[in-house]
Amino acid sequence: MGEITRQTRAELRQLPQMLGKLAGGIAAVIGFTAAVVIITRKPGALLGDILLSLLVGMVGVVIFVVSARSLARHLSAHNTEEPLSAAGNVRSSLLSWGLLLLFAVIFLAGVWFVTK
Repeated sequence: MGEITRQTRAELRQLPQMLGKLAGGIAAVIGFTAAVVIITRKPGALLGDILLSLLVGMVGVVIFVVSARSLARHLSAHNTEEPLSAAGNVRSSLLSWGLLLLFAVIFLAGVWFVTK
């Protein structure tokens, strides 16, 4: 039980950097998408029309990069545990692939249900 508690606390300490990466990625996607939509949908669009969208996109990229570097620094500074064994890597990989396939099946079932 102590290992689970320790791992949970470690992941909670990483949460601000992860949320920063999420917010930066969302801002970049929204900003650059809005710029593309404005350029393609509005004939004669000028740089001034898309400037705010481009600024939001660039700020999102900067926030994402800064958060990613901060998270990497945090992980390298606090990574005192030994690397996983080969069996641990296989188990972790199987869990990741299993979750990915489960979510894909749920998504496909949802799409099938909606379009049926």
